[in-house]
Amino acid sequence: MFNRLYENTRGKKQWYRIGQNLPIMSATALLSDKIYTYCMDQLKQMAGLPQEHFDFFYQSFIYRFAEFVQVIPEARNEVLGSLLTNGLLRGLNTLHLFVNTLSGSTPLERYALFTACVLRDIHLVLTNQKIFITDQEGATLNVWQPFCGPMTEDATGQGYKIIPLSSAYQRIGRSLRPVLARQVIGENGYLWIASDIRLLAEWLEALNEEDEEGSGRLVNVIRRYRRDGGGLIDDLPIAVVDILDATATEYADLFYQWLIDGINDGSIKVNGSDAHVHITHCGVFIEFPAIFKTFSDLYNVPVNHFVVFTQLGNLFGIARKGGHDYQHAQLFSEYPDAGGARAGFLNPMSGKSHALRDGFLISDVNSVFINGQVPDVTPYMKVPSTLKQPFQALAEFNAINKPNATMKNR
Repeated sequence: MFNRLYENTRGKKQWYRIGQNLPIMSATALLSDKIYTYCMDQLKQMAGLPQEHFDFFYQSFIYRFAEFVQVIPEARNEVLGSLLTNGLLRGLNTLHLFVNTLSGSTPLERYALFTACVLRDIHLVLTNQKIFITDQEGATLNVWQPFCGPMTEDATGQGYKIIPLSSAYQRIGRSLRPVLARQVIGENGYLWIASDIRLLAEWLEALNEEDEEGSGRLVNVIRRYRRDGGGLIDDLPIAVVDILDATATEYADLFYQWLIDGINDGSIKVNGSDAHVHITHCGVFIEFPAIFKTFSDLYNVPVNHFVVFTQLGNLFGIARKGGHDYQHAQLFSEYPDAGGARAGFLNPMSGKSHALRDGFLISDVNSVFINGQVPDVTPYMKVPSTLKQPFQALAEFNAINKPNATMKNR
């Protein structure tokens, strides 16, 4: 057994903080530590394939997986890179157990087992967070669409930011997993597995082995590894990440962190007659300038609340990508006690019903209420019929109309 025959010289573990702009890294950068050369050598011995075929199936898959998950953590409070290293550890160790305890396994079975184990948590790239592709100053260019390919294939992006989501999306992980696994493994690897329909069924069972339904050899060895542990290696180093500047969103990042923390601990009111955050039929409405001024005064930031509001538009990519997911909006207020001095919002109509309120609208409530507890729709805000709805904005959504518009040739 291989156990810690190396020193992890890649630096201390890193955790993500909201607002950090992470660099998009190549597979060679992500897997540059010498231990990965050792792992490739051991994997080649277990694969039972000639070098050319090993490179074609295994190495290309590992590189694509690395570029797909980058240093995204497995969970919000996990270390950066844990999705990558834990996937590779699971694949290496389960395959080692398979080869050394079960006789008669074929190269195809080994490949199916390895890829299923590596891709076991691939759904987490979608269910845990949204990924914003950014420029060199941290402004959002677009939202990463995993179904279009890894971040490295985006010709415009320099970095990315992680926007946490509530646990509400975890229940769809089982459905997303085989679709994303097919995306990452690529056409050649998938067709090789699919050449044996029985094995393809086992591969799909192995991806969802927590369902306790499968009974094939792949599922059985995965459960054995999960129960007993052990294997070839017990740790993998994580690449050091050099955080990029985010000058275009510096104060918006702080505001967003303050907003979700305040909603979570109850210090920021929601949906009340004196609240500045409301749930509407179109998403979360964040009123301007009220809550932005509160933030600026509380943290004594060296810019005014207009700058924070503008930077929030940069953070969510309003100017660059448009669409209905994030937008500036005006809603009708129905405050029974709305006064002209509401948090400094001076408007001759502010004391009247149906006065317009300016603000920022986020369509996905789960990116603000990350504790998963979303209140009912507010009675104090009404959405104008002219507000852009999802079906009206469909033509503007580049990932649907032009999925490869910003992608490099593959």
